Amino acid sequence: MSSVTIKTIAEICGVSTTTVSMVINNKSANISKKTRERILKVIEELNYEPNQVARSMVTKRTNNIALLIPDIANPFFADIAKGVERTCSENGFHVFLCNTDMKKDVEEEYIRVLRRRYVDGMVISTQNTEEYIPIFEELIKDDYPFVFIERYINRMPNIPGVFAKNEEGAYGITEHLIRLGHTNIGFITGPLVTSNARFRLEGYKKALQDAGLPVNPSLIKNGDYKVEGGYRAARELLAEGTEITALFASNDLMAFGAYKAFREAGWSIPEHISIVGFDNIEMQGVIEPKITSMEIPAYDMAVQATRILLSLIEGKTPEERKVYYSLKLIDKGSTAEPPASQPALKGGAVDNTASRTTT
Repeated sequence: MSSVTIKTIAEICGVSTTTVSMVINNKSANISKKTRERILKVIEELNYEPNQVARSMVTKRTNNIALLIPDIANPFFADIAKGVERTCSENGFHVFLCNTDMKKDVEEEYIRVLRRRYVDGMVISTQNTEEYIPIFEELIKDDYPFVFIERYINRMPNIPGVFAKNEEGAYGITEHLIRLGHTNIGFITGPLVTSNARFRLEGYKKALQDAGLPVNPSLIKNGDYKVEGGYRAARELLAEGTEITALFASNDLMAFGAYKAFREAGWSIPEHISIVGFDNIEMQGVIEPKITSMEIPAYDMAVQATRILLSLIEGKTPEERKVYYSLKLIDKGSTAEPPASQPALKGGAVDNTASRTTT
C-alpha cells in the first residue's frame, strides 16, 4: 500500500492540494469550518504525518533545536541533555544532540550544517577562545537564535545564556578547606580554554589570598575535566612529593581520578588527604567516602536555557536573557582536618619505612 500524501487527502475530500496544505500549516483562516474539519478528520483516519522538511519550507520552522555539548560521557552534560529534551518535548520541539569533544572544527561544522533549516535554534556549551568568535558573529548577523549554557565567550557579553556562579562556588569550596585548617591546598584546573575552568581557578586563588595564604604555582596542575586528567595530575603531585593536605579538583570526574591515584599510593581519604570536586554528579558505588562537591543544578539550568531559546525562536523577548545560578556545597565525608602525618613517598609510591609530618 502506498504512503498517504497530501494529494491522497485532497482527492478524498474533493479539494485542492493547496487547501489541504493550508490546513496542515495552520493557514486556513479563509477556509470554511466544515471543509477544515473534514480535512482534519481524513488526516486523522489515515494517520497522515506531514513531511517535516516540506512543511518547514512553508512555515520557515522545523520545531527542532540543537544542543552542542563537549562531552556526553560526562554525567553533568547528560543532565543538561535531559533538561533540554524534557523542555522541548513539553513544547512540541525535538532535539539534535551533538557531541563536539571540545574540537573547534567539529563545533563549527555542526553549527554551519544544522542552521541550514535543520534546526530553529541552538543551546551551546562552547570554548572561550578568540578563534570561536567568527562562528557566532555569523549567527548574530543573521539574527539566528542561540543561547550559551555554562560555558561562553567573554568578548560576547550580550548573548543570552544560563550559567553557574563558578568563581563563587570555587571560593566556597576553598574556604571550606581553609576553615578545616588546611593551608597547603592543591588544585587541578579544568581546560583553561573554557570560561568556567578559569572562574574556578580564580575562585580558588581569591579564597587563598583573602585568608592570607600564598598562591603556590607548584600546587596547581592542569587538568582536562576527565577522570584520566585528574589521575595524571594527582600522580604528578605525588611524584613531586608536594606538601599538600587537601586537593580541590575542578570537577568531580577529575576528583575521582585523583582519588584513585592517592588510594593506589596508600593514602586514605580523608585521613591522609581531603579531596573535593565540583558538579556533584552521582557515581553510585564507585568510591567511599563519596566526594564532597559543589552542586550545580545542571537540569534546572538546561530547562531555563531552553525556555530562553524557545522565546527567541518565537520572536519574543525572554523575561531573563542571562541567568546565574548560586551553588551549594554538599559535604559527603571526603574532607577532614589536616592529618598529623601522611605516608612518605619515593617517586610517587608509598615508602612504608617512614612517614612525614605536615604542619
